[in-house]
Order: sequence, then structure tokens, then C-alpha cells
Amino acid sequence: MDAITGTKPRGKSQALKQEKIVTPDSIILALVNAPQKIRDAQWELDQARAELEERQVDLSIEALKEKRFIDPKTGELAVASNDQQRKLAIDAALAEDVDYNRLLTDFETAQRELAFHKNTQENYRVIAELLIGKQR
Repeated sequence: MDAITGTKPRGKSQALKQEKIVTPDSIILALVNAPQKIRDAQWELDQARAELEERQVDLSIEALKEKRFIDPKTGELAVASNDQQRKLAIDAALAEDVDYNRLLTDFETAQRELAFHKNTQENYRVIAELLIGKQR
């Protein structure tokens, strides 16, 4: 039984969940720390993007050198000879590469992390404005 609300928790996760108490000091601290968190998240995103692009370039070069298609004249395997085959070769190489997919996941995670910090800053800014408005 919860001493504050007088209700019985429904599950373990709800029983373990702690409420975050927001005070004016915590809002000010969050607003002060937000730009650094955003800068850090932006740096992580830039690093993830650079690694992803580097791997994409390497895989593209390898895919264009690889013999994946049948040459209609000789009937033997050959490198991509037109734009459609080049695109297919690159797409296949990217889809097959575990490292590329991990880097892509890291990049997407970094994007979400940056968005989270920006949204958190905006939320605290709005709360601070509301609190200031109530004090007037």
C-alpha cells in the first residue's frame, strides 16, 4: 500500500517507479545544464554521422568493384555496368553489412538523444515561464 496515495501498486514496475519532484531550483539547474547536454548530444550525433558516412563510402567502393551481375555478352559475372545495377550493388552491400547497420542504429539513437535534450530544455523553459507568470 502506498503511504501517500493510499493505493495498492498494480505491478513491480509501478511499485519501483519513483516520482520526480520538480522545484524552481531544479528547473533553473536543468535550464543551466541544458546547453551543455545539447552540445554533447550534437557532438555524439556528428561523430555517429561521420562514422556512418565513412562506412557507407567504403562499402560503396567495395560494392562497385565486386562482380555481382551476369554480363549479357559473356554470360560471366561482372561488375555493375549501369546506374540501376550500381544502385542495387550498393544497396545490397549496405543491407548485408552488420557494422553499417550498427552504425546506422547508433546514428538514429544519437538523433533521438539530441531531440530528447532539446525537448527537455524547451519543457523546462515553458515550466519556468509559467512559474514566473504565476508569481506576478
